[in-house]
Amino acid sequence: MVATRLIGRICLLLLLIGALPGCVAMAVTGAVVGTATAIVIEVAEVPFEVAGAAYDLATDDDDEDEDEDD
Repeated sequence: MVATRLIGRICLLLLLIGALPGCVAMAVTGAVVGTATAIVIEVAEVPFEVAGAAYDLATDDDDEDEDEDD
């Protein structure tokens, strides 16, 4: 009876250990995909930020000058 319980516990432990790498792989994959997505979004935003800065430099602040003339 004791040997049967011991064998059952060992089988359960081996089953759980066998299932663990799948869980770890899913967690790592999720982290990698999340990080890659964040990087792609940041890289995609850069050209728009540069274009916005270039537009700000190229345009004058005419609105402020018109208010002062009134």
